[in-house]
Amino acid sequence: MAVADSPLGPFKATGFVIDRSIDGHMYFEGDEMYIYYVSWREGHEYALWACKMNADRLTPDWSTEKMIFKAEKPYECFINGVVEAPYMLKKDGKYYLTYAASHFESPFYCVCYAVSDSPLGEFVRYKNNPILVGDNETVNGIGHHCITSSPDGSKMFIIYHTHDEVGKVHPRKLSISTIEFAQEDGETILRCVPHTFDEQKYPLD
Repeated sequence: MAVADSPLGPFKATGFVIDRSIDGHMYFEGDEMYIYYVSWREGHEYALWACKMNADRLTPDWSTEKMIFKAEKPYECFINGVVEAPYMLKKDGKYYLTYAASHFESPFYCVCYAVSDSPLGEFVRYKNNPILVGDNETVNGIGHHCITSSPDGSKMFIIYHTHDEVGKVHPRKLSISTIEFAQEDGETILRCVPHTFDEQKYPLD
């Protein structure tokens, strides 16, 4: 963690928030703050974990820490069993935790999500995961991501990296696709527009 008196800095490092852990994502709900991360420190299986942060927003409230889940599904276990890169969204009282699955060098590194009624779970994986994955012909290695909105808030976009090309991982590329909440059999789901190389309109137009 690093702190500053201005969004532009200068920032001063305060040290590790959680050691032997990566991919920390902060989620704010009112005055409460949560952190989602991958951890493999002592006493922890390599998995997605989460906890509330204390009021100082610098230290975790360890009494709330929970393992979200570890890699178990086939789409989470290409090359190695990995779930990582958590990113939280909320819609109509439900919590949608998106994440990347499988080893990043796998062609089938992918984006998935799980749903819960509370920020710390229990989370249930979407039955049709993954929601974004390469086709092993034009693009591979779609994974670690974040989600943002258009300036007017009417559209959401998922920003992620891919392999450089099919059969070559590095240097990885940055891509953007549309992501949206939609209805499926009476259920609210997250849906991505498939990756395309076609020219897209700038979202401000």
